[in-house]
Amino acid sequence: MSAHYFNPQEMINKTIIFDERPAASVASSFHVAYGIDKNFLFGCGVSITSVLLHNNDVSFVFHVFY
Repeated sequence: MSAHYFNPQEMINKTIIFDERPAASVASSFHVAYGIDKNFLFGCGVSITSVLLHNNDVSFVFHVFY
């Protein structure tokens, strides 16, 4: 008997993609993930902005799990 702690189909309710790059450039990007709640939404935005402003030569993909 296997234990089921969650329903995988309910884990990601919505996906929003803000990217117009070719798929090949996404594969070579540096991926950064954030797990946040409503209290850290603003802080997450500040953090992403800071990373982008201080690393102009690196391609990033951000994953924000809310």
